[in-house]
Order: sequence, then structure tokens, then C-alpha cells
Amino acid sequence: MTHSVDAVTVRDPLWNTIRLDAVAVRIVDSAAFQRLRYIRQLGLAHLVYPGATHTRFEHALGAMALMQEAQAVAAAVGVTLRVPLEKRLEGAAAVDEAE
Repeated sequence: MTHSVDAVTVRDPLWNTIRLDAVAVRIVDSAAFQRLRYIRQLGLAHLVYPGATHTRFEHALGAMALMQEAQAVAAAVGVTLRVPLEKRLEGAAAVDEAE
């Protein structure tokens, strides 16, 4: 990728909006992450249930959103995480899906 993006907002039916910072955008733009678009989370269930089209890509974005939510709750109750650690956790949630 030759372009630089500071942040992106992704619309999601379950999580509403998922905000991706520059690091997360670079992860999502990677070839390994993009190939998750073609791997079905539910296997062959879409053959029986046509609406069951959940992919690993969608699942990984949801995992990133869930980690952001967990960090917000931790901050609300007074638990502080160092910024680098927060970003590593989000990245780990996303990269776990790409492996």
C-alpha cells in the first residue's frame, strides 16, 4: 500500500461502528487479513440457511470491536492500560484470525 490513512470507520450490523486507527487500517489492508473475506465462519451452513454468510473477515473485525469495548469498560472502572498494550491487544485479536 502506498497511501496513508489516519483512521477509518466501518459500519457493522452487530457493533454499529468500528473505528480503526492507522495501525488497524494497515492490518486490515494486509493480504493475509483480506483473504479472510473468502473463508466462511459457518462452513457449509449457508447451503441450508441462506442468511448464514458470516465470514472470518467479519468475525475478525468483530473481535477487534469487542477488544475496543473491553478496553472502554476497563477504563470506565479505573483500570488503565498503556496505549501500546491496547493497540497490541487489538492487533492480536485481528491477527489471530488471519493465521
